[in-house]
Amino acid sequence: FTALNGQLTIGKATLTVKANDTSRIYGEANPTFTAGFSGFRNNDNAATIGLSGAPSFATSATKASDAGIYPITTAAGDLSSKNYLFTAVNGQLTIGKATLTVKANDTSRAYGEANPVFTAGYIGFKNSDNINSIGVTGAPGMATGATVTSDAGTYPITTTTGDLVSKNYLFTAVNGQLTVGKATLTVKAKDTSRVYGEVNPVFTASYTGFKNDEDFEKSDLTGQPGLATTADTLTPIGTYTITASEGELASRNYTMTYVDGDLKIDPAQIAVTIANKTKTYGDANPTFTFTYAGFKNGDTAGVIDAAPSAGSTATAASNAGTYPITVSGGSDNNYSF
Repeated sequence: FTALNGQLTIGKATLTVKANDTSRIYGEANPTFTAGFSGFRNNDNAATIGLSGAPSFATSATKASDAGIYPITTAAGDLSSKNYLFTAVNGQLTIGKATLTVKANDTSRAYGEANPVFTAGYIGFKNSDNINSIGVTGAPGMATGATVTSDAGTYPITTTTGDLVSKNYLFTAVNGQLTVGKATLTVKAKDTSRVYGEVNPVFTASYTGFKNDEDFEKSDLTGQPGLATTADTLTPIGTYTITASEGELASRNYTMTYVDGDLKIDPAQIAVTIANKTKTYGDANPTFTFTYAGFKNGDTAGVIDAAPSAGSTATAASNAGTYPITVSGGSDNNYSF
């Protein structure tokens, strides 16, 4: 026998290179794609096989692509190894929905008024989107516990995503705030009057602007307004301001605005009494005299600007009998006769 050697040819094994599945959110840039290898022999791995080059990856998905699943097209690229050939398997890019924050817009109203229509704003748009361009359907839910009778203060506008739906967005809700401000109540000093020399009456006020069918007693008002005038018992007749101010008046639901009133001082009345007189037929009339009653502040007849005068139709030629003595005229700044 004579022996002749043969030849064993060892061919390259095949490695499968597959793009790793990955994901991102709508509106973001694609991540860097990576690959995994399967089919190693003899406990080889990518670091031990003298691997050079890299696979190539591509996808049609862009930042503007809708949420959904897109293939990552994979090729062997310029991969090279002395012991392996390469075959490529595509991976998968999943584009998830971005999150929009829907927030009830903060708003306000006055105490006693109905709540305004609540509206919402949106935060987190991608790709220059806006609420009108994203094909959204439905509306958020917005509610508050505040009613027309709720005290002034701040109240949450509880916000939910309601039935909002969009192909590229999920929704998360953030509450807003309703501020119930104080209503305006007009406090006016009531006009009043007195006569010269008397003490001022007790001043009172009227109120305009109550809400919820309230009045002073039904509202939360406490204390009384300040009502004052410079006029006193010595003040001459005329019209004087009753100044209205806050005083001790307070409320959690009303802001007060104050309007002054008028105090009118009228003349005091003086009673003029004529003294009865007698004379003899043929004589001239005697001097008529009279007395006053009703002076104020210690005044006397000396303060009268123009004293009244007395007279009679009787003359020296008048027959014996009884004749009236009449009083007329007289004037004063502070008195009437």
